[in-house]
Amino acid sequence: MTPVRYYATDDDHIVRMDLIEGTTLEAYALSQDPLSFPILASAFAKVHEADPEGIDIPPLLLTAGMGLTEEEKGIVLPIIERLSSKMKSCICHLDMHFLNIMVPKGLSCLSMDTDFTIIDWINSRIAPAVFDYARTYVILEEFSKEALAVYKDRVLPQMWKQGVTEEDFSDAVRACFITRQKEKE
Repeated sequence: MTPVRYYATDDDHIVRMDLIEGTTLEAYALSQDPLSFPILASAFAKVHEADPEGIDIPPLLLTAGMGLTEEEKGIVLPIIERLSSKMKSCICHLDMHFLNIMVPKGLSCLSMDTDFTIIDWINSRIAPAVFDYARTYVILEEFSKEALAVYKDRVLPQMWKQGVTEEDFSDAVRACFITRQKEKE
């Protein structure tokens, strides 16, 4: 995975980054490239394995309630608290999908050794990895039922191997669905 550099701007809601020359992983996914989903799974693994020590990313619990009603907070925050007390926290991208993974320009086909760059880190937080998987689930459910079916088959098994239960995942999806709906308002 190629690192990408980000730069501060005068606006807290805008982050400037290096120009990444390449193609989104979406182009390969749309062409039915069978390696698209393993690369997505690899992107999750690389992000979640990174050491969060010394990285200035807020915990999800501190920011998830922003913009939510009291009723929504009463649903979302207890889920985050429960799963955070049960699972190890790590860096979560929270917007990991095919448009935010870039592969080198001019690549004719993917391989498991394909170098890639993950972009758009604006939503990143420190949280249990289940929230990263759940957020991608919610995004794919919105945009592509076909991709969601493959995601369930090829990417979620990585999460099940980490000991996440279906109930925990369902709760994380519920919390991510609520916060995602607020973003779209």
